[in-house]
Amino acid sequence: MHIDFRQGSKLNQELLPLFNSVAAESREKYNKIIHESSLPISNDVHWWAENVSSRNTYTCPLFHLICCIELTTELEKSKNEIQTILVDSRELKKILKVNFSKYLANTEILYKPHFSVRLKQIFLPLYYEWFLFHRLIRLFYTKLFLIKTKFNEQEYVLIDTFISSSFANEDRWYGDFWSSLNPNQKEEIFFVPTIIDQDIRSFIKILKSLENSERKTIIKEEFLKVADIFYAYTHKFKKKKLLLGKSFLGKIDTSDLVKECYLNNRDVFSLLEAILTYNFTKNLSETGINIKLSIDWFEGHPVDKLWNLGIYRHFEDVKILAYQTFRSFPYYLSNYPIPIEVESKVVPENFAVQGHACKRFVKEFCPDLSVNVVPAFKNLYLWDEHEPQVNSSILVAFPISHNTSLDILNSLIKSNRLLNRDDIEFILKPHPTVEPKSLLSALDLKLPENFIFTKENSFPSLILESSLLITEASSVCLESFALGKPVIVVQSNTGLTYDPIPDDIPQELFRRSHDDDSLSEAIIHFANLNLAQRASLVNFGKDIKSKYFEPISTSGIDLFLNH
Repeated sequence: MHIDFRQGSKLNQELLPLFNSVAAESREKYNKIIHESSLPISNDVHWWAENVSSRNTYTCPLFHLICCIELTTELEKSKNEIQTILVDSRELKKILKVNFSKYLANTEILYKPHFSVRLKQIFLPLYYEWFLFHRLIRLFYTKLFLIKTKFNEQEYVLIDTFISSSFANEDRWYGDFWSSLNPNQKEEIFFVPTIIDQDIRSFIKILKSLENSERKTIIKEEFLKVADIFYAYTHKFKKKKLLLGKSFLGKIDTSDLVKECYLNNRDVFSLLEAILTYNFTKNLSETGINIKLSIDWFEGHPVDKLWNLGIYRHFEDVKILAYQTFRSFPYYLSNYPIPIEVESKVVPENFAVQGHACKRFVKEFCPDLSVNVVPAFKNLYLWDEHEPQVNSSILVAFPISHNTSLDILNSLIKSNRLLNRDDIEFILKPHPTVEPKSLLSALDLKLPENFIFTKENSFPSLILESSLLITEASSVCLESFALGKPVIVVQSNTGLTYDPIPDDIPQELFRRSHDDDSLSEAIIHFANLNLAQRASLVNFGKDIKSKYFEPISTSGIDLFLNH
């Protein structure tokens, strides 16, 4: 057997079920490793700015590496013979050689990272210089052209959010929240966005769009100084001096593995944005602004953690609330708070979720969290009347990963050939951070005529006109279920599958596909449903909607803004 443990590489098909099985058993073990690593530095801003401490498994490879170790343990028990193992972690190679010396005595373990990984590692130091240059230009532009924000004596609510040039004029994150407020509530709210786009032209476009917005927005640069940007830049040097705690996976010392992931973090934008956010809260507090509530759009990323820590340290007696929409992918562990995060004040004790069934997910590792149900602001359209779709329009919602999106597209094209159905149309919706042209340029196959990249940004508009959703890891699955529309989840062939389907969803509403044949079979199954079958799915959807989506109401909004 030959195994490729490198991040993003295809794992042996026969090992995928076992890999995901050990991953499910490794979640708490992984949390324990982060807990142990954090103990001596749990008060350090620079530690919580990192992706390792955030447990964002999309951007940090540590959980994947832990699962590789656990998979090797299981293979040793079954005495599977392994000829070669490819790794892109020097520390994983050491762990395998030292802790599995007898089992892997005749196995060649090769450190052979992909060329793209080597290239990014070479240029890693320059990311900091680019960030410094880029943020200084943003700062100078803001100081020159942005109209200064004025505060009065009233108490304000600060709402953490995001903005991009693609969503400058609509709210992808809070949906109908703003339009549901009364004038007095609108007057007390300031949105504080993290700007996703990393080029100057988009930044300027966003600032200009905000000039005509009725929403009050605070741009972080207005309350940042040149010294703050240089302070964030010095993380490049300070991170090397942090002394992480000793950590273990059973009897295996994982301390150096954690340190390797920590020192090789290439997501410089996220970590430095987090430090700037912390400095922003400090500078904002010095203006004398009176804040009664801070709402964090919670995904457990570094920017979330330092937003919460900054508010806690720099504002007295402010209620801090984490607002979490449904993103219950078991391996997306940053979404699941752990005790040391709460103890360190980087995660608040109070959460708001969009439905009663969502409570159990956020409390999985922290059962003592206070969790209330507030309206599902993004999903007002679910309460409109909708007729079951009988057309053959299939919506494909791609995930954030470019490579995974490409794999799904290639698989769909192959499955389309097996379908032999001219009436089926695939509407392709890339993630906002992935350009269609980048997928097309890397595509192995010719794009068929019945595959159409949509320019429509609104998921509700797209799903309402479709009869089936295909995706990998997306919270929109739950919206589709609530409408009674079935979903096909394309499972990853590179290891972890970020399965978005809760365990209480009826089997009639979804299929999981692991290859081209199973994907085409699932499409045919749902395409051939009759009206009675589709009506039964709509009935299932009504139950799902009642459990996972709280309707917008005056009392719900009051609860959200007066925690």
